[in-house]
Amino acid sequence: MPSCGTFLAEATLEKGFCAHVIPVDANRPRSILSVNKDEFLIFERGSKQVKRIFDTNEDGLPDKSQSIGASGGNHGLAWFGGYIYISSDATVWRWRYDLGGSAVTSSKETVVINIDKDGKGGAQDGHTTRTLAFDEQGRLYISVGSAGNVDSDSHRSRIRRLDILNHNLPVDFQGAEIFADGLRNEVGLAFDLHGVLWGVENGADNLKRADLGGDIHNENPA
Repeated sequence: MPSCGTFLAEATLEKGFCAHVIPVDANRPRSILSVNKDEFLIFERGSKQVKRIFDTNEDGLPDKSQSIGASGGNHGLAWFGGYIYISSDATVWRWRYDLGGSAVTSSKETVVINIDKDGKGGAQDGHTTRTLAFDEQGRLYISVGSAGNVDSDSHRSRIRRLDILNHNLPVDFQGAEIFADGLRNEVGLAFDLHGVLWGVENGADNLKRADLGGDIHNENPA
C-alpha cells in the first residue's frame, strides 16, 4: 500500500494504521467485499451493479472501477464457492465469478425467493436491505430489519440461515431457520476468525427518555 506520508490527514486512527482516499467515484455504494490488499468489490445502489475497484499502476492504491456484469438488487453482497451473490428486498441471486476476474462467467441464477412475503420474517414494507454472509460450511445468513421504528414483536427483525448447498434452488425464505432474534436492523454482518457471527445493529430512532436527558437517539449505544 502507499506510504502513510500520503494518508488522509484528518483521520483519527489507532497506532500503525493510516487512511487513504480511493480516487474512484462510486454511485451510492452499499456493500464492500475485500479481495486483496489493493482490490475490492462494491455493490452500488445507484447503478444496481457490482463494481470491481482495482489498482492499474502498481502503486498499491485502487484507482479504477469496472462493472463485473452482476446487476439488480439494492444492498447485499457476498462471495462463496466460486459465486458472487447480491440481494434485493425480495430475492437473492448469484453468478459464477472468480475473485480478481474482470467479469462473471455465467448467467443470473435465483437462489432465495419470498423474502418480502408477509409473515415468518418476511416484509412488504419497512427496511428493504438484506445483508448477506456465509459461514465456513457454506450456509447463507440473511438479515431483515424491522417494519417500523419499533415493532410490536420480532416476527420480522431476525437473521435467518439457509443451507443452500444441500437444497434445490431457489430456496423459499419463509422456511428458513431462525438464527438470531430480538434484533432491529442488523445491516452489517461478518464472521471472525473463530467462526462467530458479529452484527452492526442500527438501533431505534427518536428515542426520548426524560430520565436520561431527553432525546438520546444520537447517543444510543445500541
